[in-house]
Amino acid sequence: MKNKILPSLFLALALSASRTCKAASTEPVTGTSSSTAIQLSLSYPREGAKISPVKNSFVLGSVNPPEAELTINGSSVSVYKTGSFAAYIPFDAGDFQIKAVARLNGLSAEFVRTVNVAPLVEPLPRKPLGIAQDSLDPSQDVKLPPGQRVPLRFRGSGGHQGEFRMKKGRSGEGAWIPMTERVSGSPGIYEGTLVMPPETGREFTVEYRLTGEGHQSVRAAPAGKFKVVNPNQYVTVEVSTAETVLRSGPTLNGDSMGYDLFLPRGVRLRAQGSIGNEERLELSPQEV
Repeated sequence: MKNKILPSLFLALALSASRTCKAASTEPVTGTSSSTAIQLSLSYPREGAKISPVKNSFVLGSVNPPEAELTINGSSVSVYKTGSFAAYIPFDAGDFQIKAVARLNGLSAEFVRTVNVAPLVEPLPRKPLGIAQDSLDPSQDVKLPPGQRVPLRFRGSGGHQGEFRMKKGRSGEGAWIPMTERVSGSPGIYEGTLVMPPETGREFTVEYRLTGEGHQSVRAAPAGKFKVVNPNQYVTVEVSTAETVLRSGPTLNGDSMGYDLFLPRGVRLRAQGSIGNEERLELSPQEV
């Protein structure tokens, strides 16, 4: 079977049948009276979740009855006729509280969730030449079939030449491949793409190099290890948590790719390979 090089879709938090995924508790907070009860729950983000550096992010949940007026951190939120809601609100760095309040006919229910938002990253100085060790991606193991593309990224001193190569053991296996420095946003973000080699079962690592003036260079290696998996083997995964999200690519250093779809519980999908706890999906022979 000829392997196709296609963009990948990743399922965050939905794991293969050999592993178990449990969602954080989303028990509703209920305001009650003799005639009416308001049930309010938040399903995303989880209590205590660590959020990448963002200015805004999603809050998902449900309220019953759906006619209740809902606010999150003081801003009005639209509720769908089923009672579900998806709000996109400002987030602040550090320990951040999400306060949801639902009101109806003089009754109210309140839910408070605390998450930790990482601060915006300051760029490294141009000199001395350096690579931020906490920025190396992939930080988790990569298991993908031949031909699949893996995004690589690190943060270093801006305005220099970033490169990567494949390694096995102490000796470098491949030639250095140039990486591109981002032209927008914070300087010093270097990105590249690794194509998984054709040999099924092959294991290797990658190494980064940043070269500055006078051919001075520094090197670093991400924690993630690579393995080429059989392109003809698949596993079935089942969505088991309301927080499961279908994304257009894997998470890099806490930076999640765009949300394509929020999947309901019970949906079954075919997966082939993974990056960390995110499963690579095949939705059809033409789209993975």
